[in-house]
Amino acid sequence: MPNTTKPLSMSTLSATTQVPARSRIHRSAWRVAHACLVVALAFGGSVLVGQMPVHRGFKNAEQGIELFVYIDSAHSEIILPLTNDVFDWSPWFSASDFKNVTGNESFVAFGWGDREFFLQTPGWEDLDAGITSLAMLWPTSTVMHVTLQGKPTASESYRRVVIEPAAYEQMVRFVESHFVLDGSKSLGALSPRWIADEHYGNRDAFYEANGVYSILYTCNAWTSDALEVAGVRTGCWTPFPVGISQWEE
Repeated sequence: MPNTTKPLSMSTLSATTQVPARSRIHRSAWRVAHACLVVALAFGGSVLVGQMPVHRGFKNAEQGIELFVYIDSAHSEIILPLTNDVFDWSPWFSASDFKNVTGNESFVAFGWGDREFFLQTPGWEDLDAGITSLAMLWPTSTVMHVTLQGKPTASESYRRVVIEPAAYEQMVRFVESHFVLDGSKSLGALSPRWIADEHYGNRDAFYEANGVYSILYTCNAWTSDALEVAGVRTGCWTPFPVGISQWEE
């Protein structure tokens, strides 16, 4: 008996397998909603974990070394005395590394983070979705942002901490360990590796850093770790600024 079934043409096959537009929209919407849910759950989880403190018994020392923690809605930095009896940071950084320092700066701020985000985003108006996504979703190389400044005034953005000299020494060692060092300058045989001509303003500079940035270990987690090694009460995991300044509670 002859085969009377008409074979499907390519156009007919394409029409029969085409996904309806409404279905494609639903699928895209679900993917976006799923991604938003994952981000929301990650943020909520980090907030909850960040509220679990380490060093619960810490209190500011009555007499000790005063330092500050800068905290905004997304970023944080450690601000240390430029020089004191425990450690002198001034040989680490040449005046030529900066555009214009006065010589009157008494504190130095350290901010560790994703290389491309730091170097390509001097202000929030420069925020790039691609760079931000890469920093959050893929392990990336890092830099240290160093700013010479005067003593901050304690405020919502600048949180004051006072620790014992031995604790401060541990914090210094932690910060030191995140610089890539070479023999190019005056710090004995070792000095921070400066990144030429990268600045936000007159008194800041960038240096190559050790460590890998990711959504699991961010600039805020680094700041919290600097506090933790010095015995300061802080959150046990702080990918976001929430939970860093628990010594104030």
